[in-house]
Amino acid sequence: MANTMRLRLSDLSENRDLSGINGAAASADASGVAWEIAQSTVTQLVGAGLLDQDKAMADLKSWRERITRPIAAPECVLTYLLPDEESLRVAARILNESAVLQTWEFAHRIPPPEAFYRGNPEIDEGCKRCGVVVLDASTPATITTGSINPAGAEFFLPWLEAKLGHETAETRRRRFSFHVVIPTRHWTSILRAHFPSNYGI
Repeated sequence: MANTMRLRLSDLSENRDLSGINGAAASADASGVAWEIAQSTVTQLVGAGLLDQDKAMADLKSWRERITRPIAAPECVLTYLLPDEESLRVAARILNESAVLQTWEFAHRIPPPEAFYRGNPEIDEGCKRCGVVVLDASTPATITTGSINPAGAEFFLPWLEAKLGHETAETRRRRFSFHVVIPTRHWTSILRAHFPSNYGI
């Protein structure tokens, strides 16, 4: 689990009312988790000077609306905020200074767990909304997820564990959950491999 020191979004501006942005920051559904990831990501990147505060707040409001709509293709708040690869690479490095996650250079060579996605449609949707892929779910005892956004681990893994918690008695023992960083240069190809129907494949 990532130990991330985060500022509150309200600390980013003086007496700015953000209630219109976040509403109830519930993480019971996929959109709620995606929203929590977005808030943490923006807070850290504004704090690091990578995003302009006013533009980041406007983008965050827009993102909030986007993730509550029916999903057409996998989303990722980092690629929404920073569309060019070099900016993404720098942002991922800065975010990982807090999360301290491994980077899997070989993640694009791992076949997608198609049966797992089919058997867990809510998790499939959560992955698409949060910008996360499942890299390994071959045993009940472990699960490995990955994304280009290290800030996602703090929120996605507990949500994933809760969604898997209703499974058989074999999984009542603690599951080992891992989240890794995927290099930005492989991200688009990995999304296409994991969610081909969203790309018309």
